[in-house]
Amino acid sequence: MGSQWRTEDAGVLAVRKAANEAGVISREQTTHDFGVDIHLEFTDERDDATGRLLAIQVKTGSSYFAHATEAGWWFYVDEKHENYWLGHSLPVVLALHDDRDGNTYWARVVPETLERTMSGASKILVPSSQVLDTGAFERISRFATRRAVAATGAFRDSPNRHRVVMREAMQGAARDDARIAFELSRGTGSLKTTPTMYHMGDPMGRYVLTAYREFDEFLAMVIVVEHLTALNKLVRSANEPPVTLKELLSGFGFAMPNDAHPDETDNLKQYIVANASIYWGSPL
Repeated sequence: MGSQWRTEDAGVLAVRKAANEAGVISREQTTHDFGVDIHLEFTDERDDATGRLLAIQVKTGSSYFAHATEAGWWFYVDEKHENYWLGHSLPVVLALHDDRDGNTYWARVVPETLERTMSGASKILVPSSQVLDTGAFERISRFATRRAVAATGAFRDSPNRHRVVMREAMQGAARDDARIAFELSRGTGSLKTTPTMYHMGDPMGRYVLTAYREFDEFLAMVIVVEHLTALNKLVRSANEPPVTLKELLSGFGFAMPNDAHPDETDNLKQYIVANASIYWGSPL
């Protein structure tokens, strides 16, 4: 009995080691523990915590592998633990650690994985195919939950909010596309080789046409100006002369998507020519 704590620790340490190697945060539950030994918190691609949590109960020792089947091992669950696991605020995974060979196996604890025995108790099959190694955590992460999101009423004015978000997103995209256009043109050895080196390009053409159709000519013009303003900041940083709006509009037709009607392109170009200088505060 004196070595029981060492056996139990071996399983917990094995799970935490695998979690660490998988980039998953593990927190041992050492105070007033009942039913779970570890809380896992999954991280994103930057290794930042996401708030997506899961609980693991670890059982260690050869006695837990006594009820073997072709598919794995049966683990018998008393009513107290069954109610605790199923009622837990976090999803629960059962892990069996074999201290003889160091392998750990896992099973998700949900009503679908629990089976009733002849006596009315429950059992859960821990498959031998489900080894709790580094790669298993990606699968297990799908069960993890985060705190519930409460309705705030923020979407009562959703049509207006949608338009605001869409407008700001397209303006941001215009600035991003300017950077891409600049980098591509720099790759040619000259910023102003041809009009197509600084026209808006296919993505920008789609943004402008969408703004024109979903909003109005004014927003479409704003997107063009935002694009050109951002582009010229980069151009000046390279000690090159800025691109004029007139030069940019020389490639305007090439930038429009294939589904743009000629009347749309002409009307929008005329609107920009007539109004951009006033809005922009600069000559064409």
